[in-house]
Amino acid sequence: MKKALFLGPAKLVVILAVGIAVPAFYLMLSGPSLLARLCGSALYAVTAVLMLLPLVRAGRRALLRPSADTLVDGVLACAALASAWPTALPWSPLEWGLRLGFCALAFLRMALLALRLIAPHHLVQIFGVAAGLLVLSGAGFWWLEPKVHSYGDGLWLAFITGATVGYGDVVPSTPASRILAVFIVLLGYAMLSVLTASISALFVNADEQQFKKELHADIRMLRQEIHLLRDQLHDQLHDQLNEQLHEQLPDRLPGQEHVAHGRRDARRGAQRAGDARPAPPAAEAVNATSIRASSST
Repeated sequence: MKKALFLGPAKLVVILAVGIAVPAFYLMLSGPSLLARLCGSALYAVTAVLMLLPLVRAGRRALLRPSADTLVDGVLACAALASAWPTALPWSPLEWGLRLGFCALAFLRMALLALRLIAPHHLVQIFGVAAGLLVLSGAGFWWLEPKVHSYGDGLWLAFITGATVGYGDVVPSTPASRILAVFIVLLGYAMLSVLTASISALFVNADEQQFKKELHADIRMLRQEIHLLRDQLHDQLHDQLNEQLHEQLPDRLPGQEHVAHGRRDARRGAQRAGDARPAPPAAEAVNATSIRASSST
């Protein structure tokens, strides 16, 4: 079964909401000022509202019998609303766990929705998604990592992190950049797996196409042979039937129409000859009797 290349408006709203939650988390974590943290809280509130919109639009029936996606979206909306509450740094271990749990669930939800947009044999589409993630990850490292002094260094760190190479020339050193590195590693594994599977599928698809061509050619040959055998069998049966008819009905030869006309003429001649024959004795006695009666009178 083929994957849909487009998602509905509700799914796109969910992707947008989860995407807004990423900068909200980092503004709350490493914002340079109180205003930045307040912006992070506002973005969390926007995330909660956007997550609630598909749930409200789904109606009462969908809420009474919720699906797994509906439950996850409801949990994300509540978590985003709770995360919008501004708290002082540093966070407590409990708050760290809750916020990281929210990030992990949001990341999983966005990754599953994004995979629905990726067709298995479209390498251009996969490269486009990978390039977009690399660009955003490079910008994230440039913003969050103090050792990264240019956007190019951020792209390099994002690439070696996603590819799990780890040369060691630049490493994440802050909690914010390390959390970003964790998600980039997971994304890198996913994208490399999808890319490898797509390249393998291209070779397998080429072999399948060649096999289908050979199979169709064999089927056409078999159909032609069956047609020839059917014609030969028909001719043999026709010849055998004609031989049997000639043996059993020798008078039914190709000149049977003339024979039939001759028999018809013979029957007509016999009828005419029967009409011209003399009357039987009983008829003659009747005639004699009638003659005598007329003479006596």
